Amino acid sequence: LVQFQHDLLLGKSVERLTEPYRAIMQLGGDQPLMQLQIAIQYAKAGLLDKSVTQLEELLRQAPQYVAAHVAMGNVYYLKRNYRRALDSYSVAERLSNDDAGVKVNVALSFYGLQQMADANAKFREATALDNGMAKRYETFAKLLSN
Repeated sequence: LVQFQHDLLLGKSVERLTEPYRAIMQLGGDQPLMQLQIAIQYAKAGLLDKSVTQLEELLRQAPQYVAAHVAMGNVYYLKRNYRRALDSYSVAERLSNDDAGVKVNVALSFYGLQQMADANAKFREATALDNGMAKRYETFAKLLSN
């Protein structure tokens, strides 16, 4: 009974959080961006499977949408499914090869898969594109150096 009440309250809370994005969509606003925001709200609420479903629908409509591929990778990463995260981040990287943040995500996925050489190489690519990544991910860099 307690779990049922928790799930009910969570569902109502998430629906309340996603309502503005749905309203904007109905008014003809940026559909992909609003769908992405809804998926992000689901993920933030811990509704990862619902987020994946939302992102799959979005990617059927906009397969070149880099932010959606990154968000999908983020959800799979949260689920500790590093292979699926890597797949999503790799698509994002192909679509936006000069994005250092995407390369860091690829490196983190490789690290999750315990593929240290690949993680190191991808992290070096990221820092070559944006030197600030070395400072921002200083702890990760230390893990890679061990």
